[in-house]
Amino acid sequence: VLGLLLVLGVGVRLAFYGSVPPMLNPDSAGYYVPARNLVYGDGFDLGLRRTPTYPLFLAGVIAFVGEDLQKIVTVQHFIFGPLLISLIYLLGRLTTTRLAALLAAALVAISGPLLLYEHYVMTEIPFGILLLALLSSFLLLVKRASLSWAPIAGLFFGLLVLCRPSGQILAPLVLGMLLLLPGGWRRRVTAAGLLA
Repeated sequence: VLGLLLVLGVGVRLAFYGSVPPMLNPDSAGYYVPARNLVYGDGFDLGLRRTPTYPLFLAGVIAFVGEDLQKIVTVQHFIFGPLLISLIYLLGRLTTTRLAALLAAALVAISGPLLLYEHYVMTEIPFGILLLALLSSFLLLVKRASLSWAPIAGLFFGLLVLCRPSGQILAPLVLGMLLLLPGGWRRRVTAAGLLA
């Protein structure tokens, strides 16, 4: 069923292809220009108000498809959409029933506002993806009591903060949830170290 939802999500995004020009706001240039400059060897000057995660993603896309903004947002649709659907399903499976997870993934697959945000050259959707990945990996760490998930959760947390600094507000929650980790304090401290 998840595969069908991914096909549905891609189909909705195909229908959107070419019908709407890329959406920009005044901040979009602050992400696009450093990415373009990096690809063409002109440095990577982000300025004081920009973070590196999304411009580095854009640089990879520009290196692959060129500078055309329509192609860039198309690539975003076909990467971001399936990631959002899959991560919502995974988070749903970790926290609730299979049916609720499938319903949540179906709503994400056809969500108009998410589709529009995927069409922007902005950090909202990458931030959402990284947040879902962080929460999923952290729940896997706590539920499975496997320390191998701690550095993965730490990586997603770092990328989240480097996408939008407001992600730092989750630090007390992340560290507080380590108290729920099965085992003694030594195991919890080890998990915190691996996460850090």
